[in-house]
Amino acid sequence: MRIVIVTNEFVTEDNFDGGISNHFYRLALALKKMNYEPIIVVSSKENRVFYYNKIEVHRVKINKEVLNFFKMRTNDFFGNIPLWLYQSWCLNREVKKINKKKKILLVQYASYMATSLFRDPKIPSVSLVASYEPVLREKRGCENPTWSQRCLEWLEELALKRVDSLFAPSNVIANIVREKTKRNVRVIETPFMLDIKEYNEDLYNNRLKAKKYFLFFGSVAYLKGAKTIANMIYDFLSKNPDFYFVLIGKDIPYNNKSMVRQIIQKAGIYKNRVIYIKPIPHEKLYPIIRHAYAVVLPSRIDNLPNACIEAMALKKVVIGTDGTSFEQLITDKESGFLCKTDDPDDLLRVMNKVIALTSQEREQIGENAYARIQQLDPDIVVNSLVSLYKSVIRKKKLSYQK
Repeated sequence: MRIVIVTNEFVTEDNFDGGISNHFYRLALALKKMNYEPIIVVSSKENRVFYYNKIEVHRVKINKEVLNFFKMRTNDFFGNIPLWLYQSWCLNREVKKINKKKKILLVQYASYMATSLFRDPKIPSVSLVASYEPVLREKRGCENPTWSQRCLEWLEELALKRVDSLFAPSNVIANIVREKTKRNVRVIETPFMLDIKEYNEDLYNNRLKAKKYFLFFGSVAYLKGAKTIANMIYDFLSKNPDFYFVLIGKDIPYNNKSMVRQIIQKAGIYKNRVIYIKPIPHEKLYPIIRHAYAVVLPSRIDNLPNACIEAMALKKVVIGTDGTSFEQLITDKESGFLCKTDDPDDLLRVMNKVIALTSQEREQIGENAYARIQQLDPDIVVNSLVSLYKSVIRKKKLSYQK
């Protein structure tokens, strides 16, 4: 079965650390292991076909120079609308080229950036609901969307309606999209396996060895709860002089201000105990997770986040926010901890509770976390996804026979 995965990000590209990148990489590895033929079609800076860990990858050049010139001439009136339209057209043109050479049985899209807008309706398709723009806009703190932002939301909804079937990793996002689109959205959790066999401990040894630290990793963004961290960081560091706080990931500005800088400034006289590291590959990241005292992920909304899954797979205590999809992974006080969303006082309370645990209690919670992630074994999860693939292919064949 030849499955083409269409995405705007992948582990071979500059945005290697994104959730969609890692989701599709692990999915491709699992499909390959099950003797399927996954092909990745990804937005890039060049046109190129190559193999990455025996997975066929088609890079599709998205000419940003033309788009930037158009933005400049129109004073950015259209925002990202031209990018979304042009990118979808380019990616799906590549899919059609592949299909002419070797028959594609199904195309899987990610909903982010409406990549399925120009899909070939003759080829069966499904879409991973990776996010949902109206919810993201609200949780990013955008109360007054522009005309172009509203158009992007409309394009995303149109793209969701164009595919044959939808699925989402989390109950939270699936329920929202079901209600908004009036379409069935299956819940299929994210397949996971630790994809790194050898760790590189150099960065940990150089910057963090012998330090006790709580860790946040992912996009350092308002959406991911960075403001909540900023509002509790001074109290945490002042009351826990033995601890550091480590941030790893892209610095996403909020109100045109660096989110990392806001956190460091809020730490005041303790700012030298806040350590920021830019995005790093898994072979360097995983040792830092393994040595963390606990992992803090206070997202305002999420979708069964890879960061939580990776930390739990490494047997760490994770603090996530209740009602944002973490509760689907974490049983409070058993396999991790849940705190209230947008509540720095409650986050601090839970962090202090984790500090008060004995080493045996922390170890047991880590073991429970690891056991939960074993349920995401690709041999289990991908079978559910392949069942969806086959159902969509069968229905498409029947529709053409009629």
